[in-house]
Amino acid sequence: MERKIKKLFLSNFRNSILTSKEPWLVKFTSDTCPLCHGLEPVFDQLALAFQDRVNFGNVNIRVEKKLAEIFAQEGVPTLYYFKQKETREIEWPEDPDPESGYSFEHLAQYLAGKLSNG
Repeated sequence: MERKIKKLFLSNFRNSILTSKEPWLVKFTSDTCPLCHGLEPVFDQLALAFQDRVNFGNVNIRVEKKLAEIFAQEGVPTLYYFKQKETREIEWPEDPDPESGYSFEHLAQYLAGKLSNG
């Protein structure tokens, strides 16, 4: 079963993310970014592993420039964890994956920690 990753736009971002009581992991990407393409299978794998506990979304910063100004000022890919009033950018690992920046293990450990802490 494949987990759906919701495409997010300025028009649905607030209702989907900011008012949700459930946690979200959102990636800010660009279709011209090689690391963003490398992150896709990692993100898909995470969506399957955490399918009943976390929602997943994607923002294309080339389309959603306003959201990019707020959340992806340092470049892409950028990942954010949202849960109610908590908004956290997920830091790059000390030893980034050369193809995606983030590894499945790094992100799975991050999400597991967030979920266990409420």
